[in-house]
Amino acid sequence: MPNHIHLLVTPRETSAVSRLMKSLSGRYAHYVNAKHQRSGSLWGGRFKACIIESERYLMTCYRYIELNPVRAGLVSRAADYPWSSHRHNALGEDSDSLVEHALFRALGPSFSARRSAYRELFPDAMDDTLLRKIRDAANQGRVLADDAFRSEIENTLSRSLKPASRGRPWPKSNGVRPL
Repeated sequence: MPNHIHLLVTPRETSAVSRLMKSLSGRYAHYVNAKHQRSGSLWGGRFKACIIESERYLMTCYRYIELNPVRAGLVSRAADYPWSSHRHNALGEDSDSLVEHALFRALGPSFSARRSAYRELFPDAMDDTLLRKIRDAANQGRVLADDAFRSEIENTLSRSLKPASRGRPWPKSNGVRPL
């Protein structure tokens, strides 16, 4: 996208995505700054990420990302956007930077069968409720999953993943925080 990127990654370790983004932003800033004789950071804020339940939401996230240029009015079909993984996933265009997820490979027994099954996921626009759910999970760093998977992640992390209530955590009375 002209003003942001989407990555769908499956990290091998907990801090891998943070390290990837640090490296990517540093290298890209160095490249752009050298090319345009400027200095400083390029991106206005920290990256946004969320955990997704692969079995239920992986293909939905593929669709969300690959249809983003269509929703933005940049192209009329996902395959028309030159920097999209759709060209690999649906059309079989070679890519050195993409690794097919196991669930993607499970779409069919052969290269062509997987591409055909994948293309069938793209006939219609995405439901607004689902779009909002994906955006909220990414923007708020929440888990995109059903309640059972979310509970499993909460147990693993030993903390709640529900949004905290807004405002101060103590009642406003005399302005003094209770001990």
